[in-house]
Amino acid sequence: MMAKEMKYDIFTQITEVTPVVFENGELKQIERRETYSSGCRVILNDRVGFSSTTIKDDKELIERAKRSAEYGREIIIELPEPVEYERPELSFKATEDIKTEDMVDIGVASVNKFQNAFKNPDVNINVELRKNLSNIQFMNSEGIDTTYRKCTTTITFFITRSKEGDLLWLYDGDEAFQIEDLKIDQMVDKIIDHYEKSQNTTSIKTGTYPVIMTPYALPQFLVPFTVCINGENIEKGISILKDKKGEKIFDSSITIIDDQLDKRGTATRPFDGEGLPSRRNTIVENGILKSYIHTLSSAHNTNDQPTSNASRSGSTMPSPSLTNLRVGHGEKSKDELIESIDKGVLVYFLSGVGQSNTLAGEFQNGLYLGYLIEDGKIKGRLKNVMLSGNLFDVMKNIGGISKEIELVYGDMYMPYIMLNNVSVAGG
Repeated sequence: MMAKEMKYDIFTQITEVTPVVFENGELKQIERRETYSSGCRVILNDRVGFSSTTIKDDKELIERAKRSAEYGREIIIELPEPVEYERPELSFKATEDIKTEDMVDIGVASVNKFQNAFKNPDVNINVELRKNLSNIQFMNSEGIDTTYRKCTTTITFFITRSKEGDLLWLYDGDEAFQIEDLKIDQMVDKIIDHYEKSQNTTSIKTGTYPVIMTPYALPQFLVPFTVCINGENIEKGISILKDKKGEKIFDSSITIIDDQLDKRGTATRPFDGEGLPSRRNTIVENGILKSYIHTLSSAHNTNDQPTSNASRSGSTMPSPSLTNLRVGHGEKSKDELIESIDKGVLVYFLSGVGQSNTLAGEFQNGLYLGYLIEDGKIKGRLKNVMLSGNLFDVMKNIGGISKEIELVYGDMYMPYIMLNNVSVAGG
C-alpha cells in the first residue's frame, strides 16, 4: 500500500528506429533498433525522487523512486487529473509500413544526383534516412493513464569538401509524418545550388552591417532567446529576461508562438511530459514578452502558470522545452530584403551556437555557410567571418521580415529576418 502523502507519475517510451546510412556515397548501415525506457517521479513529503529502468517492472520502479525521495530536493506541485486530450493524427499507416528497400532507393537516387552534379571525387556525400516510431504511455497517481503513438520519417544531407584549407560545409534535413511531405528533391537541388555558388569565395571588411537570417539560420540565432525563456533559468534568477514579462524585448514586428498541436509540426503531441494537455502559447506578441516556458515545478516556484512545455524521456525528469516554434511573417519578399542591402551578409548556417553567455542574450557565431550581399545581389561565399552582439539589442532594430515562411527541421516555421546592425568581423 502506498503512503497517503505520496504522489507519482510514470513516463514510458518504447522507440523503434530504422536508419539507412550512406557515408561518402556508399551504403554503410541498415539497422533496426528498439529501446524501452520508463522513468518514475515520486513526490513524498514534498521531496522528489526519481528512478528509471529499461525493464518493465512498475512496482520496483516506484519503490526505488520512493527511496530516493528521502534525499531529494523540495518540490511543491499538484499533479494533473484526467482530462480529455485533443489528439492530432501522429501516425500514418503508409509511414509505418515503409520498406527499408524504398528508403535505400531514395538514398541511392539522392547520392547519384549529387555525384552527377558535383563531378568531384573530393566531395564527401553523406545521407541518412530514418523511420522513427514511438509509443508513449503516461500515468500518474491522480488517475491519468493514457498513450499516444507517433511515427515520422527524417532525412539529412551532410556534404563536405576540403580544398587547400577551405572547408565547405553544406547541410539540410527535414522530418515529416508522411514521407511524401519530405522536401527531398527541393533539398538536393538547394544543396547543389549552394555548392555551385560557393565556388566563388569573397571577403568582407570588419564593421557593422545589415544581416539577413534565413529560415535555416534563424533557429540557431534564436538559441539565446530560447535559453532565456526557459522557466528553470527564470526560477534560478540567471536569465536576463527574469521579471521582463509584459515588457518589450524585440521589435514590434516580432511575434513568436509555440504551437504544441500544429498538424504538420513533428513536435506535436496530445500532452506534455507531466500529463498536461497540449496548447498554443504566444511567447512574444508584437515584440512584447508574453510567456516563459514552464514545467509544473518552475511555474509554481516563480508564481506563474504552467504552459504544458514539460519535455521528458523514459530516463529523464521533466524539463521545459519548446515544441513547434513559429515566428510570424512580414510584408516584404525575401528578394526585396536582399535587394535593399548595399553591403551585408546572408546567413544560412551558423557555427559555435550556444557557446557565448546565452543567458545574457549574447551571441558570437562563425559562418558555416553565408554569402556577401553587395548592391542588392549575392556576390560570393564568405570565409572566416564572425558575427557577434546581443540578441535582444539587434532584434530591436529589424529592417524587415519576409512574407515567405518555411517549415524547417520538421517543427519550425521561420521567415527571413533582416537585422539592421550586426557586428561582423571579416577575414
